Amino acid sequence: MFRLFKKKNSEPKPEPEFRRATLPPRRNEAIPINPVSHIHDDDISQAVALFRAHPGATNLNLYTKLAALGMPRGVAARMVEFLPLVYGRLSLSKTEVQFSQTFQRVLPDGTLSPKRNLADEPLWLAAAQFARSEVDRGVSQSDIGLLANRSSEIEVVEQAKKKGSDLLMLSSPMFCWPEEGPQE
Repeated sequence: MFRLFKKKNSEPKPEPEFRRATLPPRRNEAIPINPVSHIHDDDISQAVALFRAHPGATNLNLYTKLAALGMPRGVAARMVEFLPLVYGRLSLSKTEVQFSQTFQRVLPDGTLSPKRNLADEPLWLAAAQFARSEVDRGVSQSDIGLLANRSSEIEVVEQAKKKGSDLLMLSSPMFCWPEEGPQE
């Protein structure tokens, strides 16, 4: 079932295609929201709180902590992979940087998976919606930054700026963990 939100009186300027696929709409835009059956805001909230409570933790350490809280291994792995990217993209959303709509995974044999759409990942959509709602609720930039600054895309943009380059388009993120999460 879809829910539609009330449309604004003035027509907003449409976002470029790459943004529509990688960032959720604001809650007051008339765009259908797909329900995400097995991902709950409570799980995302718990993961976000863990990221903020342990800003110096490694990805493996965060994954282990999420799994210890009872989160399924695959979901815990996606949280560690997707949350920094979502918050990083949200932080860069007012810039000229364009993001890829896809991602790839390094397979056990060292080859790359075919490109997959981020928008096809329920956790990506739920995490993006959660992050946007945090911004809409006025969560501080420093709290947003605790997750955004873990993003490889933020790191690439910052490195390009230091070298005097205006990086405008990022390639697909590449994840090294297997689909079910890392072997402990």
